[in-house]
Amino acid sequence: MSSIFISYSRSDQSTAKALADALTFGGYKVWWDAELVGADDFTDVILDALRASSAVIVIWSKASAKSKFVRDEARLALHLRKLVATKLRNFDRIEIPLGFGGQHTDEVDDYTQIIKALTKLGAHRDETEEKRPEYAVTANSLLMSKWRAFGAGLILQIPRFQLADRGIYSSLGAIIGYGVLSVGFWFGADALFKHWKPGETWSHGYDPEWFSLMTIWAFALAALAWRHLTAWFNQRNFLAGALFSLPACLFTILFLGTGYIVFTGEAPPDNLVYPTLALVPATLGGWILHLVRRNG
Repeated sequence: MSSIFISYSRSDQSTAKALADALTFGGYKVWWDAELVGADDFTDVILDALRASSAVIVIWSKASAKSKFVRDEARLALHLRKLVATKLRNFDRIEIPLGFGGQHTDEVDDYTQIIKALTKLGAHRDETEEKRPEYAVTANSLLMSKWRAFGAGLILQIPRFQLADRGIYSSLGAIIGYGVLSVGFWFGADALFKHWKPGETWSHGYDPEWFSLMTIWAFALAALAWRHLTAWFNQRNFLAGALFSLPACLFTILFLGTGYIVFTGEAPPDNLVYPTLALVPATLGGWILHLVRRNG
């Protein structure tokens, strides 16, 4: 199998060919195919070549930045920790897609810097290639249908890496899954309370035992939701993560509210509610920034 994979848009084919020729002349094995470029479908052949490569060179341009296939290839390479980012000289770095701006990016014709990056990743001129971990990325998770992705989200089974549009379907499925859990939690809690303390209401004296139980349940849901939210942002699947951020925030606010009741025995005052509503999105934004920087 090849050691260097080049990801590019069809409109940049001449640039990709020049890069591939230069690397091949330098003794590297290169995978690039004029019939299977970034603008085409993410086929089994592309998947196998990308996963088997020692390094993946993405060529950012106005066309490739808009190509979901190039972005998916770049996201997978970044997830597998073998991305080498390059760009056309006339392409402004500020236009590099969200999630990749923090990557060191060389000019596509700067072969010296590209070879340094390839060497750092273990891409050699001979037949020896380092074995790299797959980070639980499987063909099934990448090539699953939209409905399979929706079903996976529905049962809260989020793959470690998905194509961008499949991630959206998983996110929608997970939102419905958490909605079902919430409705079940609500009616189950109501039935339990009526059995446990007949004749009383939930807010009767803000019973600490009852709201402690509610707080534990809310914390469990919030922790699970943030774990799934982290999975999407680790993949740089920002649209899927943004769709799912609302449930994570709601569960967190519920946890903070019930926790306040447990410790004070009183309903949260209005002057505390509004800062809490502002705190959660701020925490979400900080967490996203941390994940992006951590995955560099």
